[in-house]
Amino acid sequence: MTVESRLGRVGVEVNDAAASGVRAGSRLVSAGLRDDLCRAARDMPYRPATEEVNRLSGRTTSGDELPLSFVVSAVAAEGAAVSCAREAEARRVLAETGAFDGDGVPVEGLLGPGSLPEALRCKRAETVVVEADRGADPAVASLTAESALSMAKDELLSVVGVSAPYSGGAKHPTTRRSSREEVAADDKAATAEAHVAWLAGMAGIPTPRRIIRRWVVERDSSQCCYVSVDAVLVDEQCAEHVRGGKPEARDSNTYVKHWNARVEADGRRHNVSSTDEGAMWLELMACLAQNGLLGRRVVFLVDGETRITERAEMHLAPWDHQVLLDWYHLEEKLGQFMSLMVVGRRVDDPDAEVEYYKRGKNKGKPKPCRHKVALSRLYAKEACLIAWVGNVAQLIAYVRCIPDEDVKDESARASLLGYLERKADMITCYSLRKKLGLRNSSNGSEQLNQLVVSQRQKQGLMAWREPGSGALAQVSTLYLNEGDRDWFAGRTVTFDMALCDAA
Repeated sequence: MTVESRLGRVGVEVNDAAASGVRAGSRLVSAGLRDDLCRAARDMPYRPATEEVNRLSGRTTSGDELPLSFVVSAVAAEGAAVSCAREAEARRVLAETGAFDGDGVPVEGLLGPGSLPEALRCKRAETVVVEADRGADPAVASLTAESALSMAKDELLSVVGVSAPYSGGAKHPTTRRSSREEVAADDKAATAEAHVAWLAGMAGIPTPRRIIRRWVVERDSSQCCYVSVDAVLVDEQCAEHVRGGKPEARDSNTYVKHWNARVEADGRRHNVSSTDEGAMWLELMACLAQNGLLGRRVVFLVDGETRITERAEMHLAPWDHQVLLDWYHLEEKLGQFMSLMVVGRRVDDPDAEVEYYKRGKNKGKPKPCRHKVALSRLYAKEACLIAWVGNVAQLIAYVRCIPDEDVKDESARASLLGYLERKADMITCYSLRKKLGLRNSSNGSEQLNQLVVSQRQKQGLMAWREPGSGALAQVSTLYLNEGDRDWFAGRTVTFDMALCDAA
């Protein structure tokens, strides 16, 4: 049925607000009109959405047009109704299993696989175990992030087998040094030589001497379920707002926080979004239980936020699960910390492509390297190469042994070392996962953030209240899950998973 034909079924008063999802006495009666209003509002601002609906329905006279407030109220009411229905359905699904309390947390008696109901018993996935070579030095193979931090620098270098970085020439101060400052020629050459020698020394560690830990990864994705969880912030509207003008300046930075999660398995996916953290986890557990995914290995891919990690451990305690740090967030963190830690100096890029003279007496000879790069980027690049293979202890050793003359802020180095220590258990062998065709990123939740919040609520210069912001996110998620047909026809929701390639 076309949009125009559905919009022609309006005009009857609504007396049952619960059935329609809006206030009693509203002109909104048709499920088709509710669908059209929500569909338009999720893709464009409310004012253009109102104009579009009025145009398609042939409402051209001022007395017959749907007002802007009517559309806003309708979307807010639909979103609130969807939120309540999903929460009630989640509690019903979990209550039928008899294994969860009202918040979606496993009951105390379910701390062992043998005590779980048959439908929720975990079937262990086939895994690949990666360990240190048998010929490796036991002191190196057993080195952990904690022990690497506790060792003295000289002791650490002797165990790891890395020679101290070359530091010829004049020492550089720890303050920020600009490339425009006058530096002696021999000082410049010594700095470049020291940096190249240091990188070559770290890359030249023989394989048996590398710091290797033990990883357990799934053999293939068919026996797993991937869950991406993330939070996104939207500017919150101040208490006083001038109609037709920009939001007033807020006394402090306050935000509406959306918790978004995406579950993916067997080419299907389901999205969960809520401004209430507890409601998001409740619905997430209901989705896993209803689709039989708790019997698989549940792999969380997150940005490292502590609250998400703690919640995952609390809700998935009886089941086989793993929380991994998203690779792109780890790479971004390393770049940020190196930028804060390393002096602001530009040096010759050792990885730049060599250029040759094409004519003249020097034809065929290499040109002098004139490609410059920030020193912090070189350190970040080398750190990412170590992190890519998951060697956290070696990465800590690398950060600790960066020459003092290249460090402008020791507190930033301490912060980076603390970050690596806290996230050591979440860092895996990303190169091996890529080789096996397994996921390394939480782009599912990032895409969900963009579709339900960022694309619509953060593209304009405006601020939101929590009820309106959450309602619009619920409506957008409803369409992503392909649940709009069941909702507008029978006011029912489900946690069934839709095909990943569906719109």
